[in-house]
Amino acid sequence: MLTRVSVLLQQPSMVFLDEPTSGLDSFSAVQVCQVLKKVAHSGASVLFTIHQPSSEIFSSFDRLILLHKGRVLFQGAVSSVPSYFAARGYGLPDHYNPADWVVNVAQKYPIPVLEQAGFFPKDERIISDPTVPKKGQDFLGNPIVNRLASMQSGTHADEPPGLGVQVDMLFKRELVYMYRFPLPLYTRFGLT
Repeated sequence: MLTRVSVLLQQPSMVFLDEPTSGLDSFSAVQVCQVLKKVAHSGASVLFTIHQPSSEIFSSFDRLILLHKGRVLFQGAVSSVPSYFAARGYGLPDHYNPADWVVNVAQKYPIPVLEQAGFFPKDERIISDPTVPKKGQDFLGNPIVNRLASMQSGTHADEPPGLGVQVDMLFKRELVYMYRFPLPLYTRFGLT
């Protein structure tokens, strides 16, 4: 755990974790989520997947995206989950973990029934049509410049470098790697 925490000391702008509580007991899972909440409050965006969290963990989330077969069932503040489900006819029973209730509703009712109830909000973002890049430009319209390859091969920037340039660059890269990290080289010599 110490090495994982030391990586977080560098203040990343985003932390993405895939099921960080898998295999943990409930107490340890709560502790992990408390640490992640502190990381989030220090300025990093923390995004992680989780299956059936305890009610304590569920209530500690700020925002939530509920996915059902790849579609967004709900997206928003955790505090609005009970009212969102109640407004669609699936109110949260008393003394029930909201995470368990969400899973029950998603598994018990088929997608057409949930769609008719008003789940799966439509994506109303305005996304422009993709552009076809012009020669020498990327998809955003920025010029593609590969000065090193064009200088060494004598070609234009939009043409791929020749075999000689590629071999030369890979050889130089390998020399730099061996200079920076000599231990693997010494290990190979020792094993031989």
